[in-house]
Amino acid sequence: MRKKVASIVLALIGCVVIVGCGKTDNNEIRKADSKVTTESEKDVEFEYEISDIDGENYKIHIYSGSEESVVIPDEYEEKLVVEVDNHAFSNTQMKKVQLGSNVQIIGEYAFSSNPNLKEVVFDDKLKEIKEFAFLHSGLTGNVVIPDSVETIGTSAFGLTKVNSVEFGTGIKYIAGGAFTGDTDLKKVTFNNMDVEFEDETVFTECSNLTIIAPKGSTAENYACLLYTSDAADE
Repeated sequence: MRKKVASIVLALIGCVVIVGCGKTDNNEIRKADSKVTTESEKDVEFEYEISDIDGENYKIHIYSGSEESVVIPDEYEEKLVVEVDNHAFSNTQMKKVQLGSNVQIIGEYAFSSNPNLKEVVFDDKLKEIKEFAFLHSGLTGNVVIPDSVETIGTSAFGLTKVNSVEFGTGIKYIAGGAFTGDTDLKKVTFNNMDVEFEDETVFTECSNLTIIAPKGSTAENYACLLYTSDAADE
């Protein structure tokens, strides 16, 4: 039995389809308190580690602060902060996070299990949001995925309170269950022609979902597949 997206509607308007249908060097870890300006103008604490991307720049390994609004720095020790490590910000009290301008990867479970996290601000160098990155967080409202993002991992935004999502033109791959259980998700917008969907579970349990996509795009075909599956299961 295929899992379905409930209440899918199909309509054509002009040319738009609206379908409801390197290497860590000696594993070196460097710790430091980084001065970051936040709304409360307090210090926040970051633990840094050499990034896996290039073995030269840095990633945020652990956040040990307690600020409600966190800004991830652009640099540390005059080198770029290019990555947020696995679990780095999970189970914190933050309400908002703004990524630094050089972050390319958000790791697995990086911001997971943060029910108070309502808003995330991405920058335009981000390339990948890995598995479970924002799973079971309190993200709400409209999430805008930058043009630079190419890949979204399994359950990356699962079980959030997001209302709508707009993908940039660079998205290439969305893994299964990426938005599973997002019962408040009502609209998803695609702006490019070629997106690969791992399977039919990307939007599982997203009732009354509308997918907006260019006519003839893979996103249109995917939405129609969900529509067909939903009709067959009724």
